[in-house]
Parts: sequence; C-alpha cells; structure tokens
Amino acid sequence: MPDLNGSLTLRSPSARRGIRASRILTACVAVLGLAACHNDDSTAPLTASAVTVLSGGSQSGSLSPVLVLATAAPGAAATIMVTAGDAQSAAAGSALSSPLTVRVVDLYGNAVPNVTVTFSDDASGSLTATTVTTDAFGVATDALTLGPNAGPDDVTASIDTPSGPVTATLHETAM
Repeated sequence: MPDLNGSLTLRSPSARRGIRASRILTACVAVLGLAACHNDDSTAPLTASAVTVLSGGSQSGSLSPVLVLATAAPGAAATIMVTAGDAQSAAAGSALSSPLTVRVVDLYGNAVPNVTVTFSDDASGSLTATTVTTDAFGVATDALTLGPNAGPDDVTASIDTPSGPVTATLHETAM
C-alpha cells in the first residue's frame, strides 16, 4: 500500500516473490504520480522529479531457455589417408572387387568435404575417374581395372593443401 510520501511497501516477503521488477517499478511510478498530485492544502500539485527503486531490484525472472544454433566448419585439408581397398589382388586386366577409398581430414582430424582428390595409376590400369570430390564425410572413392601385365600396381591419391601436395598410395597386385 502506498503511503503519503509515495513509498510502496509490501508487507509479506512471499508476496514479493510473485511480483516482477517491472511491475514494482510501474507501481512506484504510479504511486509517485499520485503522491505528487495529493496535497492537503489547496496549492498546486507537486511534480515528481526522480524515481527510486525501494525494493525488488536485481531480481531474476524465470526466462525461457534460449536456443543457440552454431555451425562448425573444418579447417583446410591437411592429410589424406587410405581407408579401404588397399592390398587387393586380381587377374591382370580385371576389375578389383573393392573400391579404392581415401579420407581427407584437417589438422585436427575433422573430415573435409568438397576437396578434389586426383587418382593416378602407375601400371596402365584404368580408373573410373581421375578426379573425385570428397563427400560430407571427407571420403573419395574410385574403382580400378588392373593393367594388362602381372605385377605390382600402385594407385596414388593426391590433394592440394596450403602446405603443398599430399599423397597416399594404395598397393594392388595384378596376377
């Protein structure tokens, strides 16, 4: 209840908990306005010159949680590694049974998508593609038909990095 000086006093501490700071401030401003207009004699009404929070300041309301959306991006391509298709053997001139698979990662081991991987064969084998772009998991896959001659058949997968080209080699054997 406001007194004649414009102060608002809440009698019960439990009543204070349910009132937000903005409501108390609004009530204080309204009380000051009433107090400024109230006078026992017939002189002109008083004008409020300041608003002071008497109680209820520094409250913390129970706000809804805030959802923050963050997107992390990998760094530049740093390493290429063989993940599948290494050390296969097949008849000369035939296709290998498993695809040649490499993975491109950044300095911290995070997959790097959209990197061009160049595949080359040293034994006249035939690759499905000479360039493959890594997928969202940093993976590039190619297939190889071995060259016409028996013996080792190495496929090199290479990428360009800020530090220069980096390669990985898959070792296959034509029988």
